[in-house]
Amino acid sequence: DNVQKDKYVPIQTEDFPSGQAKDLKPEKNEYLNTTTESNGDPFKLVKCQEFKDEIQPFQLEVYSNAIFLIDFHSHLTKNEVIGFLGGIWDPNARTITVKRAYPCKSVETGQDDKNVEADPVGQTEVKEQITKDGLSMIGWYHSHTTFQPDPSIRDIEQQANFQVHFRDGDGREPFVGAIDVVYDTRLPTCSSVCNWFWVLKANPMKLLYKPRMDEHITDHVNKSMDKAIEMYKNSVKKTDFNEIWRYDKNKEKSLQYAGI
Repeated sequence: DNVQKDKYVPIQTEDFPSGQAKDLKPEKNEYLNTTTESNGDPFKLVKCQEFKDEIQPFQLEVYSNAIFLIDFHSHLTKNEVIGFLGGIWDPNARTITVKRAYPCKSVETGQDDKNVEADPVGQTEVKEQITKDGLSMIGWYHSHTTFQPDPSIRDIEQQANFQVHFRDGDGREPFVGAIDVVYDTRLPTCSSVCNWFWVLKANPMKLLYKPRMDEHITDHVNKSMDKAIEMYKNSVKKTDFNEIWRYDKNKEKSLQYAGI
Protein backbone atom coordinates (compact mmCIF):
# COMPACT_ATOMS: atom_id res chain seq x y z
CA ASP A 1 0.00 0.00 0.00
CA ASN A 2 1.83 3.12 -1.21
CA VAL A 3 -0.91 5.63 -0.57
CA GLN A 4 -0.35 8.12 2.20
CA LYS A 5 -2.78 7.97 5.07
CA ASP A 6 -4.36 11.32 4.27
CA LYS A 7 -4.64 10.74 0.52
CA TYR A 8 -7.45 9.22 -1.44
CA VAL A 9 -7.24 8.44 -5.13
CA PRO A 10 -10.59 6.95 -6.20
CA ILE A 11 -9.55 5.75 -9.65
CA GLN A 12 -6.19 4.20 -8.76
CA THR A 13 -7.45 0.75 -7.85
CA GLU A 14 -4.02 -0.84 -7.78
CA ASP A 15 -3.08 1.32 -4.77
CA PHE A 16 -5.85 -0.10 -2.60
CA PRO A 17 -6.48 -3.52 -1.06
CA SER A 18 -8.91 -5.65 -3.00
CA GLY A 19 -12.44 -5.85 -1.65
CA GLN A 20 -15.25 -8.30 -2.09
CA ALA A 21 -18.73 -7.59 -3.33
CA LYS A 22 -21.92 -9.45 -4.01
CA ASP A 23 -22.00 -13.24 -4.20
CA LEU A 24 -24.00 -13.39 -7.43
CA LYS A 25 -24.30 -16.20 -9.93
CA PRO A 26 -22.78 -14.95 -13.19
CA GLU A 27 -24.94 -14.81 -16.27
CA LYS A 28 -23.71 -14.63 -19.84
CA ASN A 29 -24.57 -11.72 -22.09
CA GLU A 30 -22.98 -9.93 -25.01
CA TYR A 31 -21.12 -7.54 -22.72
CA LEU A 32 -19.15 -10.25 -20.96
CA ASN A 33 -16.92 -12.62 -22.84
CA THR A 34 -16.04 -14.54 -19.69
CA THR A 35 -17.72 -15.36 -16.42
CA THR A 36 -16.21 -14.74 -13.01
CA GLU A 37 -15.26 -18.40 -12.68
CA SER A 38 -12.97 -18.19 -15.71
CA ASN A 39 -11.70 -14.67 -15.16
CA GLY A 40 -9.63 -15.02 -12.00
CA ASP A 41 -10.62 -13.21 -8.81
CA PRO A 42 -14.31 -12.18 -9.00
CA PHE A 43 -13.76 -9.70 -6.16
CA LYS A 44 -10.94 -7.77 -7.79
CA LEU A 45 -11.67 -4.05 -7.96
CA VAL A 46 -11.54 -2.38 -11.36
CA LYS A 47 -11.08 1.34 -11.81
CA CYS A 48 -13.76 3.08 -13.84
CA GLN A 49 -12.76 4.50 -17.19
CA GLU A 50 -13.85 7.90 -18.40
CA PHE A 51 -15.84 8.55 -21.53
CA LYS A 52 -13.43 10.17 -23.99
CA ASP A 53 -13.75 9.15 -27.62
CA GLU A 54 -17.23 7.83 -26.92
CA ILE A 55 -19.82 10.19 -25.50
CA GLN A 56 -21.71 9.28 -22.33
CA PRO A 57 -24.85 7.63 -23.77
CA PHE A 58 -27.27 9.62 -21.62
CA GLN A 59 -27.47 12.56 -19.28
CA LEU A 60 -27.74 11.64 -15.61
CA GLU A 61 -29.51 13.80 -13.04
CA VAL A 62 -29.65 12.83 -9.36
CA TYR A 63 -31.88 14.47 -6.76
CA SER A 64 -30.43 15.41 -3.38
CA ASN A 65 -32.85 13.29 -1.36
CA ALA A 66 -31.71 10.17 -3.22
CA ILE A 67 -28.04 10.92 -2.48
CA PHE A 68 -28.90 11.73 1.13
CA LEU A 69 -30.73 8.43 1.65
CA ILE A 70 -28.01 6.33 0.00
CA ASP A 71 -25.47 7.89 2.33
CA PHE A 72 -27.64 7.58 5.43
CA HIS A 73 -28.27 3.90 4.71
CA SER A 74 -24.56 3.25 4.14
CA HIS A 75 -23.61 4.76 7.51
CA LEU A 76 -25.84 2.49 9.60
CA THR A 77 -23.82 -0.72 9.62
CA LYS A 78 -20.33 -2.15 9.32
CA ASN A 79 -21.73 -4.50 6.67
CA GLU A 80 -22.37 -3.57 3.07
CA VAL A 81 -25.87 -2.35 2.24
CA ILE A 82 -27.91 -2.54 -0.94
CA GLY A 83 -30.85 -0.69 -2.40
CA PHE A 84 -32.50 0.40 -5.64
CA LEU A 85 -33.20 3.66 -7.42
CA GLY A 86 -36.48 4.97 -8.72
CA GLY A 87 -36.78 7.64 -11.33
CA ILE A 88 -37.59 8.54 -14.90
CA TRP A 89 -36.04 7.60 -18.24
CA ASP A 90 -36.73 10.14 -20.97
CA PRO A 91 -35.62 8.52 -24.25
CA ASN A 92 -36.25 11.66 -26.29
CA ALA A 93 -34.01 13.79 -24.10
CA ARG A 94 -31.74 10.79 -23.42
CA THR A 95 -31.88 11.61 -19.71
CA ILE A 96 -32.05 9.40 -16.63
CA THR A 97 -33.37 11.22 -13.57
CA VAL A 98 -32.83 9.52 -10.21
CA LYS A 99 -35.53 10.81 -7.89
CA ARG A 100 -35.65 8.34 -5.00
CA ALA A 101 -33.51 5.73 -3.27
CA TYR A 102 -35.10 2.62 -1.78
CA PRO A 103 -33.15 0.72 0.90
CA CYS A 104 -33.52 -3.04 0.53
CA LYS A 105 -33.06 -5.88 2.99
CA SER A 106 -30.06 -8.11 2.40
CA VAL A 107 -29.47 -11.79 3.10
CA GLU A 108 -26.60 -13.16 5.17
CA THR A 109 -23.70 -14.27 3.02
CA GLY A 110 -21.11 -15.14 5.65
CA GLN A 111 -19.00 -12.19 4.51
CA ASP A 112 -21.48 -9.40 5.00
CA ASP A 113 -18.81 -6.75 5.50
CA LYS A 114 -17.55 -7.44 1.97
CA ASN A 115 -20.35 -9.26 0.23
CA VAL A 116 -23.94 -8.03 -0.12
CA GLU A 117 -26.90 -9.67 -1.79
CA ALA A 118 -30.46 -8.34 -1.93
CA ASP A 119 -33.18 -10.32 -0.19
CA PRO A 120 -35.45 -11.61 -3.02
CA VAL A 121 -38.65 -10.78 -1.14
CA GLY A 122 -37.35 -7.37 -0.20
CA GLN A 123 -36.32 -6.69 -3.79
CA THR A 124 -39.81 -7.58 -5.03
CA GLU A 125 -41.37 -5.28 -2.43
CA VAL A 126 -39.08 -2.43 -3.47
CA LYS A 127 -39.89 -2.91 -7.14
CA GLU A 128 -43.61 -2.85 -6.38
CA GLN A 129 -43.22 0.31 -4.29
CA ILE A 130 -41.28 2.06 -7.06
CA THR A 131 -44.09 1.28 -9.49
CA LYS A 132 -46.70 2.41 -6.95
CA ASP A 133 -44.84 5.71 -6.63
CA GLY A 134 -45.21 6.24 -10.37
CA LEU A 135 -41.51 5.74 -11.08
CA SER A 136 -39.36 3.21 -12.91
CA MET A 137 -36.51 1.16 -11.49
CA ILE A 138 -33.52 2.83 -13.13
CA GLY A 139 -30.61 1.81 -10.91
CA TRP A 140 -29.18 0.17 -7.82
CA TYR A 141 -26.68 1.10 -5.14
CA HIS A 142 -24.53 -0.61 -2.57
CA SER A 143 -21.77 0.39 -0.18
CA HIS A 144 -18.11 -0.38 0.15
CA THR A 145 -17.84 0.36 3.84
CA THR A 146 -14.08 0.68 4.24
CA PHE A 147 -12.57 0.45 0.77
CA GLN A 148 -12.74 2.48 -2.39
CA PRO A 149 -15.93 2.74 -4.47
CA ASP A 150 -14.68 1.10 -7.64
CA PRO A 151 -16.70 -1.91 -8.84
CA SER A 152 -15.52 -5.49 -8.51
CA ILE A 153 -15.66 -7.98 -11.36
CA ARG A 154 -18.97 -9.21 -9.96
CA ASP A 155 -20.29 -5.68 -9.59
CA ILE A 156 -19.53 -5.15 -13.27
CA GLU A 157 -21.22 -8.40 -14.20
CA GLN A 158 -24.29 -7.61 -12.12
CA GLN A 159 -24.53 -4.12 -13.61
CA ALA A 160 -24.27 -5.52 -17.15
CA ASN A 161 -27.01 -8.06 -16.38
CA PHE A 162 -29.26 -5.29 -15.04
CA GLN A 163 -28.66 -3.25 -18.19
CA VAL A 164 -29.67 -6.15 -20.41
CA HIS A 165 -32.74 -6.85 -18.26
CA PHE A 166 -33.91 -3.23 -18.38
CA ARG A 167 -33.06 -2.61 -22.04
CA ASP A 168 -35.77 -0.60 -23.77
CA GLY A 169 -37.39 -1.24 -27.14
CA ASP A 170 -34.76 0.83 -28.94
CA GLY A 171 -31.87 -1.16 -27.49
CA ARG A 172 -30.87 1.49 -24.95
CA GLU A 173 -30.02 0.50 -21.40
CA PRO A 174 -31.19 3.14 -18.91
CA PHE A 175 -29.94 1.55 -15.69
CA VAL A 176 -27.12 2.93 -13.51
CA GLY A 177 -25.09 1.75 -10.55
CA ALA A 178 -23.78 3.67 -7.54
CA ILE A 179 -21.19 2.65 -4.94
CA ASP A 180 -20.94 4.64 -1.71
CA VAL A 181 -17.89 4.56 0.58
CA VAL A 182 -18.25 5.97 4.09
CA TYR A 183 -15.54 4.72 6.48
CA ASP A 184 -12.38 4.45 4.39
CA THR A 185 -9.68 6.15 6.49
CA ARG A 186 -7.98 7.34 3.29
CA LEU A 187 -10.83 9.65 2.37
CA PRO A 188 -9.59 13.26 2.30
CA THR A 189 -12.34 14.32 4.73
CA CYS A 190 -15.09 12.63 6.71
CA SER A 191 -17.44 13.14 3.77
CA SER A 192 -18.49 10.06 1.82
CA VAL A 193 -17.63 9.45 -1.83
CA CYS A 194 -20.20 8.00 -4.23
CA ASN A 195 -19.15 6.58 -7.60
CA TRP A 196 -21.76 6.36 -10.38
CA PHE A 197 -21.02 3.90 -13.16
CA TRP A 198 -22.34 2.08 -16.22
CA VAL A 199 -20.93 -0.84 -18.19
CA LEU A 200 -19.79 -0.61 -21.80
CA LYS A 201 -18.36 -3.74 -23.46
CA ALA A 202 -17.45 -5.26 -20.07
CA ASN A 203 -15.71 -2.06 -18.93
CA PRO A 204 -16.99 0.03 -16.00
CA MET A 205 -17.45 3.62 -17.13
CA LYS A 206 -17.59 6.56 -14.74
CA LEU A 207 -20.78 8.55 -15.10
CA LEU A 208 -20.91 12.30 -14.70
CA TYR A 209 -24.15 13.58 -13.26
CA LYS A 210 -25.96 16.83 -12.63
CA PRO A 211 -27.19 17.29 -9.05
CA ARG A 212 -30.77 18.43 -8.55
CA MET A 213 -31.92 19.92 -5.25
CA ASP A 214 -35.08 18.78 -3.53
CA GLU A 215 -36.91 21.57 -1.73
CA HIS A 216 -37.31 19.59 1.49
CA ILE A 217 -36.98 16.16 3.09
CA THR A 218 -40.01 14.21 1.92
CA ASP A 219 -42.20 11.67 3.71
CA HIS A 220 -40.59 9.00 1.55
CA VAL A 221 -37.17 9.86 2.96
CA ASN A 222 -38.39 9.92 6.57
CA LYS A 223 -40.16 6.58 6.21
CA SER A 224 -37.19 5.05 4.42
CA MET A 225 -34.83 6.23 7.15
CA ASP A 226 -37.07 4.59 9.78
CA LYS A 227 -37.15 1.41 7.68
CA ALA A 228 -33.37 1.36 7.34
CA ILE A 229 -32.85 1.91 11.08
CA GLU A 230 -35.28 -0.93 11.80
CA MET A 231 -33.24 -3.26 9.58
CA TYR A 232 -30.17 -2.97 11.79
CA LYS A 233 -31.46 -2.15 15.27
CA ASN A 234 -30.78 -5.68 16.53
CA SER A 235 -27.69 -6.34 14.43
CA VAL A 236 -24.34 -6.88 16.10
CA LYS A 237 -22.87 -5.07 13.12
CA LYS A 238 -24.86 -1.87 13.58
CA THR A 239 -22.72 1.24 13.72
CA ASP A 240 -21.59 2.58 17.06
CA PHE A 241 -21.53 6.28 16.32
CA ASN A 242 -19.29 6.95 19.32
CA GLU A 243 -16.60 4.72 17.85
CA ILE A 244 -13.43 6.42 16.64
CA TRP A 245 -12.74 5.56 13.02
CA ARG A 246 -10.05 8.02 11.96
CA TYR A 247 -7.77 10.31 13.89
CA ASP A 248 -9.96 12.04 16.46
CA LYS A 249 -13.19 11.67 14.47
CA ASN A 250 -15.98 9.45 15.66
CA LYS A 251 -18.62 8.04 13.35
CA GLU A 252 -21.20 10.56 14.50
CA LYS A 253 -18.89 13.25 13.11
CA SER A 254 -18.96 11.43 9.79
CA LEU A 255 -22.70 11.92 9.61
CA GLN A 256 -22.28 15.61 10.36
CA TYR A 257 -19.82 15.98 7.50
CA ALA A 258 -22.26 14.20 5.26
CA GLY A 259 -24.97 16.64 6.27
CA ILE A 260 -27.04 13.96 8.00
